[in-house]
Amino acid sequence: MKKKVLNVLILSSLSFGLDFGDMGNTSISMGGAGVALESSAFGAYYNPALISIDNKVRFGYTFGGRYQQKNIDRLTKFNFQNMLDNAAALQPNGTGQNNLDKDKVATLYEDITTLNDIFNQNHLSFTSQNGISLQLSPAAMRGSFGSLGIAYFASLYSNISANSNISDMKFIIENNNQYYEVNADGTTSGSNKTSYENNSLIYAIQNDKIGSITTRNFLLSEVPLSYARTFFFKNSNLNLGINLKYLNAILFEKDVTIGKNTNINSIISSFKTQSNLKSRHGFGVDLGVTYGLDLPKFRYLTFGFVAKNINTPTFDFDSTKIQIKPQYRVGMAYNQPYVTLAFDADILPNEIFSYSHEKQYSQMIGGGLKFDLKTIDMRIGAMKDLRQDNGLILTSGFNILGLFDIAFQIGTKAGYNNYIPRYMALQIGGSFSF
Repeated sequence: MKKKVLNVLILSSLSFGLDFGDMGNTSISMGGAGVALESSAFGAYYNPALISIDNKVRFGYTFGGRYQQKNIDRLTKFNFQNMLDNAAALQPNGTGQNNLDKDKVATLYEDITTLNDIFNQNHLSFTSQNGISLQLSPAAMRGSFGSLGIAYFASLYSNISANSNISDMKFIIENNNQYYEVNADGTTSGSNKTSYENNSLIYAIQNDKIGSITTRNFLLSEVPLSYARTFFFKNSNLNLGINLKYLNAILFEKDVTIGKNTNINSIISSFKTQSNLKSRHGFGVDLGVTYGLDLPKFRYLTFGFVAKNINTPTFDFDSTKIQIKPQYRVGMAYNQPYVTLAFDADILPNEIFSYSHEKQYSQMIGGGLKFDLKTIDMRIGAMKDLRQDNGLILTSGFNILGLFDIAFQIGTKAGYNNYIPRYMALQIGGSFSF
């Protein structure tokens, strides 16, 4: 599933939470549910306690990507020159003047409102999460020593965000070295040169001081070593697991000034950077638990909880400190041999990898259903981001002979004035167990 930082004024302290639902095709196509899912080969990612949940050796691989955006499409369609033309048609000549063109004033205020909305909350991101995983839990090993796992996960977080240089956008116009603030009702009030240069959107557009496009590409490699142990009780069992992870982080950065003639589409389409590669190392710790019922007539229900990156791994780059904040998730699953139902929920919101003025958050809930027909399994589900306006996200996937698996997610909410969903994901992989 998913979700980092934020205001250009605090670039020196970037923090975000790693996404949950993009590693391992089974969970992706079941509404992102994976914390209590017994059949997953990616227990080391979703919940380390899962690697000892049965007497099997599992291997899995996965690769793919996800796209989502908010308000960036509105910025690409914004016409700064048209705003200048409308403002130039207004020629206030005194404080209290009330005969300005009301239609042009209304249009200009609508443009200011639109820009405020865009700069306050925006991001365009591409996330690619890829990995291989091996879980060792044969019966003899599980019963005496416990279960082990090792994996390699490579996640790329690419983000474009727009930031404004103007802390308080106002409609201030200069005429013959006099400064007037145009009010929404078409009247004018006095202003001054300082306010004009610091707060006037018109001045900012004329002098190419509107703001900047910030691009960041963050590549995180993880090598988790997992250990889990099962404790058996009369009518239930308890699994405890831990990941100790080696982390390698690489950061690419670039800022581009927004001017009235800036081709924002060309910036967005490239995701290119010109900064030197910067690499840092760190370590992370995950803790997980599952509790399964083993009653005579009801024995397939499992509850799970995971806390990821509880030590808050931190990477100090030259201009940016990146903190990966802890994430907490609960889940439950009915793991019947031929039909599986699963549901997950983020306990707290997680910060998104974004640089707009207001922090962007994600908080996912979701679940799904799997039909396992041995040679093929089919999965459907749905999830909802309680903090992002992507609509209901529909998920689905299928697996053939375990070796080939495809999963996808698509949001039901389209972008501004188009039919492209705000959220899409596609993942290809496979797994087998014995």
